[in-house]
Amino acid sequence: MTEIYGIYAILLLISTSVTLYISFYSWNKRLNPNAYLFSLLMGAVSLWSICEAMQMASTGIDTKILWSQLSYVGIVFIGPFFLLFTMSYTDNKKYLNKKFAALISIVPIFILVLVATNPWYGLIWPSITPTSNDPMALLIYGKGIGFFINAIYTYILLVVGVLLLLQSIIRNPKVFQKQALMILLATMIPIVANVIYLSKYSPVNGLDLTPFAFTISGVLVAYSIFKYKLLDIVPIAYKKLFNKMGSGALVIDSEKGIVDINKSAKEILKIKSNFEGKNVEETVNQFRELYPLKKIPQENKKEIEIENPEKIWLDTLVTSLENKKQHIGWLITFSDISVRKKAEESVQKSLEEKEMLLKEIHHRMKNNLMVISSLLSLQSRYIKDEASKNIFKESQNRARSMALIHELLYQSTDLKRIDFGKFINTLTGELYRIYISNQNLIKLNVDVESVMVDINTAIPLGLIVNELVSNSMKHAFPDGRNGNIKIKFCSTDDNYTLVVEDDGVGFPVDIDLYNTDSLGLRLVNSLTDQIDGKLFLDKTRGSKFIIKFKEESYEDDI
Repeated sequence: MTEIYGIYAILLLISTSVTLYISFYSWNKRLNPNAYLFSLLMGAVSLWSICEAMQMASTGIDTKILWSQLSYVGIVFIGPFFLLFTMSYTDNKKYLNKKFAALISIVPIFILVLVATNPWYGLIWPSITPTSNDPMALLIYGKGIGFFINAIYTYILLVVGVLLLLQSIIRNPKVFQKQALMILLATMIPIVANVIYLSKYSPVNGLDLTPFAFTISGVLVAYSIFKYKLLDIVPIAYKKLFNKMGSGALVIDSEKGIVDINKSAKEILKIKSNFEGKNVEETVNQFRELYPLKKIPQENKKEIEIENPEKIWLDTLVTSLENKKQHIGWLITFSDISVRKKAEESVQKSLEEKEMLLKEIHHRMKNNLMVISSLLSLQSRYIKDEASKNIFKESQNRARSMALIHELLYQSTDLKRIDFGKFINTLTGELYRIYISNQNLIKLNVDVESVMVDINTAIPLGLIVNELVSNSMKHAFPDGRNGNIKIKFCSTDDNYTLVVEDDGVGFPVDIDLYNTDSLGLRLVNSLTDQIDGKLFLDKTRGSKFIIKFKEESYEDDI
């Protein structure tokens, strides 16, 4: 008898191998909900089979009972997993959620508690009797109330699952009917085997044929997987999702034939006839900008305008489909973006109008400042006092400095920033012509980078340049002295440096740069604070003003 028990154990291990293989195969496809639940079902069957094999191969009653108890971890969940799988497969997903799964797991968990406490209460197996004195002899398990609760509950879940499969066979297309028939047949075989065991008609006393029956079921399911692509063919639920997509979708095979076209695609493209099987390039001429498909790489995203019959805009995505590195077709998805396009055109038109308005504002500001400058110039002609005339002249230059900034903004494509290097060249050139009568005596050296500066920084910085350069030209070279004036402006990352220097007579030694009565220097200090800069004066040779600052991040007011 020991040899027979060994053979039974080997057969059960074979059963375990088959179901375990199917479980792992299904798990690799777990993104498909059907495959995920089927993998759990086969995992539970595998656990039952391997525990039965170990129970049969073990010696000693206590060890056999332990394996029988462990087998119940798989047994109690076969019913719930089977029901969840059939609900998913047949698209009965109204109650297919975590709450329902937890609800149908209450009884299995209760049964596992009874199994664990059986040595004390005997609610699963009131009695356990060996069939012989052989150490490997089978055990006859008495059936307690807990055993029957589990059996009845499991059969209820199996029957509900079988009814769902029968309903699927009646309602679904032939390819799904074949799948459902295979699953139904694979389900009925273990049920029959278990009924034989429970009715005491088993050919071997104490031998449960159910795990052996699962071997046959596993073979049938494996045949379904490879023959009818049980886990590969898109289920009905995905077909419904395909048709309910808000975006249009076309599935194209490698010969450019239309495999499938969803409802949204037909509505967007105004398609009324059935195009399935027809060449997409010959029938869907709205996508002529995307053809030929064979020239498309792995993925191509493009916005196209079509006449349908009115003009509409589509956002299209063509994806090349591959299976095991072999090209099998294309997926074209698209959505109507006409509303967005019209909104973009409206925004663009509004921006252009605003840009024209801002240009006009800068132009008028420049004109107004030039008018002020001209009025100051005219008024200064009637002033006899030279000191007062110089005050007017300085105010005139300040107005011209700000006018120049607005003129550059008006000419620029960027209405918030100007090329400050260009500004310095223009401003210092004008000041040079105004203040320097003999240009052979005083040389102007301008070394500036082309740096874009925000208007909020450009206006105060422009006035600083005006004050410092004017001061050098007016006061650094008295009595016909010759010399040089240098202006430098550069940037490193977000840090800016302005240098205005001359080799003239310089400032008095005791002058306090930050506390002076000079209006010009007070303006320079105030404007430097305005741009959060730092002002330095080097009086080693003439005068050298250095201003360092970091441009603020201004809110976009446009």
